[in-house]
Amino acid sequence: MPPGPDQADLPQVIGLEAELAEQATLITSVYAIIILLGLVVLTWFVRRQRRHPLAWREALSRLYWRPWGLAESRTLLLVLAGALLVSLFVRPWIAQAAVASGLTLGAFLVVLQSILFHWVGLIAVVVLLRRRRLPWRSAFGLQPATLLRDAGRGVLILLGTMPVLVLGAVLYNLVLQLFGFQATLQDVAYILSDATSPWLRVYFLLLAVVLAPLFEEILFRGILLPALAKRFGSTAATLAVSLLFAGIHAHVPSLVPLFILSVSLCLAYIGTGSLAASVAMHALFNGVTVSLLFFLQ
Repeated sequence: MPPGPDQADLPQVIGLEAELAEQATLITSVYAIIILLGLVVLTWFVRRQRRHPLAWREALSRLYWRPWGLAESRTLLLVLAGALLVSLFVRPWIAQAAVASGLTLGAFLVVLQSILFHWVGLIAVVVLLRRRRLPWRSAFGLQPATLLRDAGRGVLILLGTMPVLVLGAVLYNLVLQLFGFQATLQDVAYILSDATSPWLRVYFLLLAVVLAPLFEEILFRGILLPALAKRFGSTAATLAVSLLFAGIHAHVPSLVPLFILSVSLCLAYIGTGSLAASVAMHALFNGVTVSLLFFLQ
């Protein structure tokens, strides 16, 4: 993750937090509407489950049949680790490259990270699929005829998750405050809010709602989840993947909310059998946050 704002960026931090405070009513209203819709969806889902329970054994069987194991997971993780080492190797030249590109250091790091993690990762996945001659349908349950339906189901699942996620986030941050921990925004929020170039904003938006959701869902839910489930069981795999997903964001105030989101993403993939559901959930979750940050400017 990009480094957090330092003392030189203090005006930027104060400015963003002031804007958030000024727009607190609007932000609260947006999330209140989302939570109300979520409660409606959650109520409908519970009632539906009582009448027509999900065939969970069949869903788990579908997960176990996915053609991914620990060997492919290690290969992909090694590729990503290699990309990380490259970023560490070029770190002495990053500041110079940022100046030459006309970007701030934070924005340049976000772009570089997206290239070395998301783009490299996607290329590695495509190579794995071609080498094993696997279609996307059998690898991740992506069937063209049902993509929109599966994505729509994902949206409903995210809405149903939001009341639980918000409640978990509130309780978790109250605990942090009791221990004297000052909650802050993720570092990337300050970077996104400071982006003034239209092209940079477009790239950040595409990164948030397309590139990051697609690759991260392929990695965590599409590959790691079935690989770990075959070895340790679906419950342990869901917990492990969710801990890893929350941990890589390297932001203590977001650990519990991201863990809850990840569990929901895992359950959505298992229940629907299609990665389109979790990708849509991830994209919508990111999209709402980024849109609010951009709207404040």
